[in-house]
Amino acid sequence: MTEDINADSMTVIFQIIVPGDGQSWPNAGVVLRHPELILNKFAISDLSILDAMARHVAQLAVAERIPAVKAFEAEKPVLFRQLVAAVMDAYYTTPEVLAQIEALANAAPREPSLQFDQALVANVVRTQAGTYRA
Repeated sequence: MTEDINADSMTVIFQIIVPGDGQSWPNAGVVLRHPELILNKFAISDLSILDAMARHVAQLAVAERIPAVKAFEAEKPVLFRQLVAAVMDAYYTTPEVLAQIEALANAAPREPSLQFDQALVANVVRTQAGTYRA
């Protein structure tokens, strides 16, 4: 059934759920290239509902899309939450997003280690403590 899903329409929905920031963080429609892999956990009846909603939203003017998705969320809150969870799970495991997370983590200051006391090491190096003396 997932092969019957309109991938282009579903990509529009993914972009609304995770729009990205236009700079460092890509939108979900860009990095989630195979909607069928995200939707394969849904029941066939839910897939039909999601596909109909996606096709409807995709044909709307851009300014009308978010209100239409919000209306769907209000009408089918459980299904919408499941869709958001599936999109988020997939989004945050893509290579592009993982690379951005890693870059962000590496740019941040490091927490001091509880197992490694930098001041103690500096003192040992300064005093040459532990140097073998013949």
